[in-house]
Order: sequence, then C-alpha cells, then structure tokens
Amino acid sequence: MMKNMINFKNWLVAEEKEIEVISTPTGDYCSGVSMNVDLWYSPQNSEFLKVKNKEELIDSLVDAAAHGHMKVFDKKLTLYDNNPESGFTYLIVLGQSHIIIHTWPEKGLLNLDVFTCGSEGDPKAIFDWIEMKFPPQHKQVKQNDRGIRKHVQNANEKIDKPSDLKPDSKFNVLKSKNKYKMR
Repeated sequence: MMKNMINFKNWLVAEEKEIEVISTPTGDYCSGVSMNVDLWYSPQNSEFLKVKNKEELIDSLVDAAAHGHMKVFDKKLTLYDNNPESGFTYLIVLGQSHIIIHTWPEKGLLNLDVFTCGSEGDPKAIFDWIEMKFPPQHKQVKQNDRGIRKHVQNANEKIDKPSDLKPDSKFNVLKSKNKYKMR
C-alpha cells in the first residue's frame, strides 16, 4: 500500500461516530440512474427560485423524494450572499443517493440533479413531481446510466478483482491493470 493513500477502514470507523450509518442494500447498488434537468421559467413565474421564497421549493423536494420512494437522511442549504433575491443550492442526501438543486432567479433557471443507486427509488417520479408543482416554460432533460463501464454488458459483470488493481502514483489512486475495449 502506498504511503499517501487513505486508510479507508480507519477513516470509516472514525466517521461512524459522527454520522448516521445506513445499511448497505443488497445487490449491485453502485449502478444507477442520473437525471440532470434544466427547468426554465418566465420572470413573473420564478419567485420561488429566490432565497426569500425557498421554503415552497424545499418542501416540494422533500415531498418529491417521498413520491419517488426514497428516504431522506440529510439536507443542506447553501447561500451565496445575503441578498434575499439571490438563488441558492439545496442538497438532499437520500438512502439511495442524492437530489441537488441550483437556482438562478435572475435567469429563471432551476437545475435539478437526481441520482439513485440500485433498483430502489424512482428518479423520474421526483422530476415529474417537481415539474407538476412548478410547470416550466421550457425544459431540457438528460438521463444517464451510472456506475456501469461502457465495455461491461451489465453491472453484474465484476471485472476488477482486488488483484486486478495496481497503485497509480501520479494520482494516488488504484486503477485497473486490465485493458478494456471501448464499445
């Protein structure tokens, strides 16, 4: 093991004292679905994107998580200045991953990112809930599978065993010794 690498076992034990530890789901929980959505609103319909009106949007995000069959574990609000007319960022940590929003009221823009791991939860239901509560003038939706390498048929193919990993001193991480063909 390289000197500068993090000892994750000790790190996790130390962190367990400070955070709520959840049970790991069974099956292949590292693969999932990521939805990245830009929702555009007219100036007269974007007041809910401002810090001073944040409660309505935040409450709807928590409701959306429940509607998507996901458990909320933590929430965090980030403000960028003291102006009540400004936008904000809000993170919801889920048992299955996260929901995060960024608001730009001056542009009438709401970015919504939803990532779910494994087969639990329904990211589309979360998006649908927010779209129903705050109908946009325009939207752009991207959906991606995550946690599956392009050359792997599905997440059940476990191609990297611990013996297949070697230290990469340039980035202080482990990387695969295997050479894969990209499809």
